[in-house]
Amino acid sequence: MSNRSVSSLFTACAALAGVGILCSMIGCATSAPAPTFSEDRFSGPAVSIDSGGRNHVAVVQAPTPGWEVTLTRVLPGFRHRAAFLTLRKPFPGVLYAQVLVTQRVATDIPSTEPIRIFARVVDHDAPADSEAAFTLAAANDTAATAGKPGTDAP
Repeated sequence: MSNRSVSSLFTACAALAGVGILCSMIGCATSAPAPTFSEDRFSGPAVSIDSGGRNHVAVVQAPTPGWEVTLTRVLPGFRHRAAFLTLRKPFPGVLYAQVLVTQRVATDIPSTEPIRIFARVVDHDAPADSEAAFTLAAANDTAATAGKPGTDAP
């Protein structure tokens, strides 16, 4: 065998091995587990939806500074898109002023689409992958028809 054919054979084997490794990794990919839901009434800070711009914005009225609001994920639902918020309680070892704090969290959900916001409240030191259940906190089911002729939506 010449050096050229050995080199070509080595290159072909290396390429084949690389493709095999990449294909084997496809089965190893994982997605985040589906969120768990609670039928209870949401008992956290007030959550509302601002649909005045291009995309929906979740608005949270926290009772004190120190609350951390995170958009955990966005998923398609039946005739709506669902945004999941995690509200992390303030650190208990710090004194916070007793003032309402408005936090706005942008979503990538167009204002023309119906949206439901599910939220959960977790302790300040809860892990990021907490299994706390989400509860319906706000909804705008008329967004898709709002302002369109021939609809009853305001």
